[in-house]
Amino acid sequence: MEGTVEVRFTINKNGDVTHVEVVKSINNVLDKAAIKAVEKLPREHPGMEMYKPVLTYYTVPVKINFR
Repeated sequence: MEGTVEVRFTINKNGDVTHVEVVKSINNVLDKAAIKAVEKLPREHPGMEMYKPVLTYYTVPVKINFR
């Protein structure tokens, strides 16, 4: 089973991944795997605006290949 799921998430002011959601679904199993993978991302650097941390939104493709 394989496919690419598009996932949207937010990096909050502390650099944590939050609000993970599937934008383009393949099937329930792959969607859940993509969400889990994104939720396991390490803490990131937050976006900055005028030298202050701000929420940053990302939409990324997550390619999954189960064998």
